[in-house]
Formats: sequence, C-alpha cells, structure tokens
Amino acid sequence: MPPGEAQDSDCVKRGQRNVALDVLRCLLMFGVVLQHTFAMCKYGGVIAYSSYIVWDCLTHPSVDGFTSISGWFGVRCTLRKLYRLACLIFFCGCVHWLMYQLGRVMCGTLFATKFGLEIPAMPFSYECFRYWYLGAYIKLMLLTIVLNPAFDFLARIKKIWTVLVLLLVVGLSYLSTLWIPWPGHSPRTVIFIYIVVRLAMILGVKRAMLENRVFRRSAFCVLGALISFIVFDALCRKYGVAAWIKLGLPCGDYADPPIVLTGLFLVACFSVAKFSEKSRLVRLCSFIAPSMISVYMLHWNFTTTFFKPVPQMLLGTFPNLPVVLAFLPCAVTIFSICVLMDVLRRRVLDVLKQHCKWQFLF
Repeated sequence: MPPGEAQDSDCVKRGQRNVALDVLRCLLMFGVVLQHTFAMCKYGGVIAYSSYIVWDCLTHPSVDGFTSISGWFGVRCTLRKLYRLACLIFFCGCVHWLMYQLGRVMCGTLFATKFGLEIPAMPFSYECFRYWYLGAYIKLMLLTIVLNPAFDFLARIKKIWTVLVLLLVVGLSYLSTLWIPWPGHSPRTVIFIYIVVRLAMILGVKRAMLENRVFRRSAFCVLGALISFIVFDALCRKYGVAAWIKLGLPCGDYADPPIVLTGLFLVACFSVAKFSEKSRLVRLCSFIAPSMISVYMLHWNFTTTFFKPVPQMLLGTFPNLPVVLAFLPCAVTIFSICVLMDVLRRRVLDVLKQHCKWQFLF
C-alpha cells in the first residue's frame, strides 16, 4: 500500500482523519513537482537560477514534510502493504516509461529542430522503476519491525528516557557527518525524520499542539522563523552574501537541520489548522490525497519531454513576466495530469475489486 494510502486507511480506521493534513500532503507534493519543474523545464542555461532561487528553496522542505506525515501517523510493515506498494511502483514505472516514449515521439523532432533540444532514448529497464524516496520508504517499513516495539517500550517508561534517546539520535546523527557523508536523497534522511517524529509523538507533541495554547503559538512562531530563515538563505546566495554560512546551518539539502525542522513544524502546525470539511477545495484535497505518491512517481518524465522548453518560450514571448510565473503553469498542469491518471487507476481498481473473482490481488 502506498504511503499516502496507508496513512489514509489507518486514519479512517481509527477515526482520526485530519483533512488539514490532506491539504498539506497535496501542497507538499505540489512543492516536489514545482521543484523538479524548476530543475528540468529549461535548456541551455538561459534562465538564471538567481531569478527563482527563493521559490525553489521554499520547496525544499516538501519531502521532509511528507515523511513527517508518515511519522505523525506511524508506519506498520505488513506483507500486503509491501505487495501493494510493489504493484504501484510497477504500474507507475511502466506508465512513466510510456509517457516518456510518447513525449519523445510527439516532441522529439520539433524540439530538436526549433530549440536544438535532444530527447535521448530511454530503454525499458530497472531505471524506470527506481525512485529514491520509495526505496528509502521500503527500507523504513522493514525497519519498523524493530523500531515500533522500541517505541512502544519507550512509551511505557519515564519520558526522560525518550528525551535522552531523542537527543542521542539527533546529536549522534549530525556529529557522524564529520566522518560519514549524509546525502539528503538517502534512506538515512527518511529514517531519521521518522524516528524524530515518533519520539516527539511519545513526548506528547500532538496533545500539546491541541491543548496548550502557548506551545501551539510557539510552534507557529518557530515555523515562521524557519521559513524566514530559508528565504534569508536564498537571498544571501542570490546576492553573494555567503559569510553567514559559517554558522553551519545550510538550507540546500533535505538533511539540513533547517529543512528537516521546517518539514516537522509544517506537519505539527497543520495538524491543528481548522479547515471546513464542506469546502470544495478541502474535499478535493481529501479525495486526491491518496494519489500523491503516484504523482511523485509519474511527474518526472513530463518535465523532461513535453514541458521542457515551455518556461523559456513563455519568457521569450512575455519578457516582463515574473520568472516563477513561467514555471508555475507547467507545474500545475503536470500535477493535474498525474492526479487524473492516478484517479483513473484507483477507479479501475475499485471496479475490479467489485467484480473480479481474484479480489485478493487488489
């Protein structure tokens, strides 16, 4: 079962569904799509990174926040979940490869002639199914077989021991980077965030956010300060003011402390945000939230084929257009296409579950 669907299912069973976190999940996945649109929908280096660096940096906590949602609800490893996740990866990997081939056929000659932009061949191979986040998530699921009993044990003893474990996990994790590299795109990032969030839950963060007004307001203030710090970091890099980096708090990687903390505090603050369940936007987000992991798997090849030259075409046609507005329509369109594709997949699965003899397969 995909991470998003697993969380939704668990919440419904426990009567704990939080529509605000459904909204956040959609926003975070859109942030991932926008980040990759910034990175891939351009050619020849014509669009200067400095012209959209602030907006790009604001998307960096997206993956950390998405992982924090898993930690907020908890993950249980079962063979059925692993099977369903493997099926989803196979489906999305095949569709992903087909979309690339379609983009190459439809746009390859035009882009080569008009922009000198080559769309290389992509063989049908293991690479079509290799997603770093899902690989990390599968490792996390397997690790929860050991982690969850440890969390259950900590929940039964004095909280001082949980505090000590949390300090040790954070301290030793970042101290180890003096000797062992910690790439942000790695299982280590996902596992670290999950453990930190689960320990925070044992310490009563969820209850404090709901019941303690001072704690809640402080959390919102910290989130505002973290977002301001990310913007400040982006502006410093934009204008070449690099001296402050000596403080040792970079913000360019998923494993960097300000990015991790922003993802954590986004989930904590959204968990108590009030959204009307009757709102059309909220209902839409709740409906499409289980599709977010599929959006993650499906969106990349759209940025490298159909939409690659679009931002520069828009800026060439409208020279005074703010740069972020040249990327935004691409991200919105790609996000929407991927959502529609997965909603169709879910609808087909629902029909098969109702009419197929081998329902256990679905």
